[in-house]
This record gives sequence, C-alpha cells and structure tokens, in this order.
Amino acid sequence: MIDKQYSSLVSYKSAMSQAKLMYSKGIITAEEYEIIETKMCEKFGINSCSIFRDNEWINTLFRGNMSDTKEAK
Repeated sequence: MIDKQYSSLVSYKSAMSQAKLMYSKGIITAEEYEIIETKMCEKFGINSCSIFRDNEWINTLFRGNMSDTKEAK
C-alpha cells in the first residue's frame, strides 16, 4: 500500500475510533456517528465500498441465524 494511502487509512481509523467511543458513552447519537463516518471518508479519501469503512450494516454482531456462542443441546 502506498504511504499516503496507508496514512489516510490510519487517520480515518483513528478518527472513527474516537467517534465510536463518543457514541458508546452517549455523547453523540447514531445519526451523528453516521454523519461523522461519511465526512471522515470524504476527508481521507476512503471509497464508499471499501472494506476498511466502519459501516454498521456490514459489521454487525448479528451475521446470520446461528449464534457462535450458543451451546449445542
């Protein structure tokens, strides 16, 4: 990865880490978090379909109809 792209990606991830912390503490709402995420992608040149984006609709705890923690009966 080119140094400039790597630097942009690290900066984006750092900014989103701070935004996620603010959201978890109730400082910002989910809507504000989404706005921040979109603006940070624009600022750091992250593509809308990048695997590095913090899209909650992609990175959810629920990923199917079977839990990985459910015990077998």
